[in-house]
Amino acid sequence: MKLQNRVAVITGAGSGIGRVIAVAFAQEGAQLALVGRREHKLRETAELCGNDPLLVSADLRQEADVERLRDTVLGRFGRCEILVNNAGVFKPEPGVLLYESPVTAWDDVLDTNVRAAFLCLRAFVPGMIQQNYGRILSTTSGLKHAAGHGVYSVSKSALDALTKTAAQELRRYNILVNTLNPGWVRTEMATNAPEPPDKVGPIAVRLATLPPDEPSGVEFHA
Repeated sequence: MKLQNRVAVITGAGSGIGRVIAVAFAQEGAQLALVGRREHKLRETAELCGNDPLLVSADLRQEADVERLRDTVLGRFGRCEILVNNAGVFKPEPGVLLYESPVTAWDDVLDTNVRAAFLCLRAFVPGMIQQNYGRILSTTSGLKHAAGHGVYSVSKSALDALTKTAAQELRRYNILVNTLNPGWVRTEMATNAPEPPDKVGPIAVRLATLPPDEPSGVEFHA
């Protein structure tokens, strides 16, 4: 198995892309920490994984919750080797230009899509540096620089910048940081998308198992 005994933390694991990644990792032997706001959805994912994953209900916008997540993961497994930043929100506002977007929407989307990933890096990267190993992947989107989706577009562009910066800083520690663009797949945020999210699983496994000389700071497409 490609991920035998690797410890992976997956945020936004209660549904959609996060659930698909969790199941794919479980099938490859990973030990999982599944993270989300809705505990009942995490339990549904855990049943599909079938390998006794750790379930952590948390609001990743809150630093205290992320610190609790880190402590819980380290208490159970002693390490984190793979971090999947998948938690995200999409709040379409048809006809609303970026400058017209409510400040509340800006705060919610940026906090969930960017701040949460940053806080997770702060929490788990020190341990990855200490063990000289880490693989970090964040789900991005094709709706970057897209008119009509201003706040969401800004958040995913910021996530790309975070990824590229972290990739440059962390490669010396055998930590690779990449983004995964799943394409337009069906999730709770995109119920009318034409494709199921299942295709994301294999590429996520690939990114979680990249050898040290493979790309970092790159956007991969499912």
